[in-house]
Amino acid sequence: MQILSNVVRYIISLPPAVFIGIVMGVLCLVFGGGIKNALRSACLFSVGMTGINLIMSYCVGEMQSIATALSTRLGIELSMIDGGYGSGGSGGSWLFAGAIPAFCIMLVINIVFILLKWTDTMWTDVHNTWHGLYIGLLIYALTGSVLYGTIVAIITLVIMLKLGDLTAPTFQEFNGTPNIAVYATSATIPAIFTFFVMKVINKIPGLKDLKADAESIQDRFGIFGEIMVIGMLLGIILGILAGYNFKNIMMTGVVMSATMTLFPKMAALICEGIVPVTTSVIGFMNKHFSGRKLNVAVDPAMLLGDPSVMASFVILVPISIVMAMVTPGIAFIPIASLAGMPYWIGGVVPYTKGNVVHTVICMSLYIFLASLVATQLGPIVTEAARLTGRMTEAIASGITIVSWDEGGSFIGYAFVKLFKLLGLSVL
Repeated sequence: MQILSNVVRYIISLPPAVFIGIVMGVLCLVFGGGIKNALRSACLFSVGMTGINLIMSYCVGEMQSIATALSTRLGIELSMIDGGYGSGGSGGSWLFAGAIPAFCIMLVINIVFILLKWTDTMWTDVHNTWHGLYIGLLIYALTGSVLYGTIVAIITLVIMLKLGDLTAPTFQEFNGTPNIAVYATSATIPAIFTFFVMKVINKIPGLKDLKADAESIQDRFGIFGEIMVIGMLLGIILGILAGYNFKNIMMTGVVMSATMTLFPKMAALICEGIVPVTTSVIGFMNKHFSGRKLNVAVDPAMLLGDPSVMASFVILVPISIVMAMVTPGIAFIPIASLAGMPYWIGGVVPYTKGNVVHTVICMSLYIFLASLVATQLGPIVTEAARLTGRMTEAIASGITIVSWDEGGSFIGYAFVKLFKLLGLSVL
């Protein structure tokens, strides 16, 4: 058991770009793609994800600085601290007692579901299993029971698998990536939420017909509608709002422009790396399983290539800050959690068809609800961080930790309410 624990812990700890690159290469080999295609796929996928991570880290760092400056200028001081998704994780006693059994059981469940045709998704994106394991950790923190936490983690992982099936057709059509699915709830939950919000938007005269995707904006505004120019202008506006000097205002513009220009190019590398794998899988399934469709689960980074993703992100940062300031029931300023917002948006834009206005509307509503949930789950997130040895000094000083990604999860919130209703809470 100790050896298995060490192996699983090592796998989970691998950087996503490394792990997914290896998985894509191995899959290509397993499904008959050949060594040349396998090596090419692994390299392209790893390079693309690394490029996206580097660009997003740079952009998010800039946006977090802007968010901090904005909150300071507006005089916002709230009672909880945003710890981001790094505030939780599968560490401490939870890793060995709950997370690893849930991980292994889910692997078996996925194989059984595929054989029974209850899912079309291969669970290859092991890294993003942390979303389900973290929900289990919250229930462990709430109830003090490893068993309850493990059961909830497994149920959540199954839900994630089915959400991957449900959203795959829309993600594939919009991004041009056949036989690919996204397993992470950071993309699928906002996607399902947007599906229902768009039902309302599509009934509102004027708003439903508004053309605000990247192509339509460029056609209407010419050079000022080009994505790199939009990035520059948005960055300059944000720099001014943050109270920066001229040098930093212009630098913010350059960072935003570079982000919006380079993101699609990195995403294109990921898509190119996916082609040999999906071609191999399709060929294998056609030959041995009468053409049955099978999707490969990948990191939600593959959803970030459309220009509307980062354009919406830049617009939504100040909206998030102002929302925290004026909304009763939200007790934190989203700073660290901003790193997760692009993944939310990546799940939304296939359902808004890249319409920036519709995306901002849907995401504003989602951020509003997620922030309320995150505030309510704050004490449980804090206890989860304590159990896994995260942010111990801050917690010891009496600070309450919150986060958007899974700390503001609708699934986690539903489970918390259920266990409280059953009288199983010890917090």
